[in-house]
Amino acid sequence: RHRTAALEAAVLSAHPSWARFTIWGAGRDGRDFFKAMSEDGKRRVAAFCDVDPKKIGSKYIYEAHRVPIVHFREAQPPFVLCVALGRTGGAFEANVTSLGLREGLDYYHFC
Repeated sequence: RHRTAALEAAVLSAHPSWARFTIWGAGRDGRDFFKAMSEDGKRRVAAFCDVDPKKIGSKYIYEAHRVPIVHFREAQPPFVLCVALGRTGGAFEANVTSLGLREGLDYYHFC
């Protein structure tokens, strides 16, 4: 929770471009990040994105929040990346690179 609060204070609340953002990773790490955020932070999540066809098109439901899960190519930056590096055989890293995103501007890696 402390890391999440620090990211919210330093990035999500401090920069107007982060008024709405996407959580990349609808698995355990992304859901845990969402749960640890403040209520204000949760309301600002536009979507989760993922590559798992079983998750895409559904919603992540937590308390009163219902957040759509979309394919990463349909998602809009900025992103909080909640996928551990080295877990996907390079596929995750290649997906991020394919979008031409800039760390610290278009995304922050949280895991």
